Amino acid sequence: GSELVGMIPRRALLDVGRKLHPADGDLPEDALIPEAIAYLGLDALKPFEPTERILEHALDCGDLI
Repeated sequence: GSELVGMIPRRALLDVGRKLHPADGDLPEDALIPEAIAYLGLDALKPFEPTERILEHALDCGDLI
């Protein structure tokens, strides 16, 4: 597994998801993110909470203030 210290930009996960599925260009973003999380092993050590660990999600929720 992998451990992420801090937060990750949403785009980084989307880029990984698109690399994993290059032929599926129309795959929705919400499907790419879980694929990237699993591939990177971000949920192997403990559950990966997107609302807490993806930068844009935390900003939308106001959790950083």
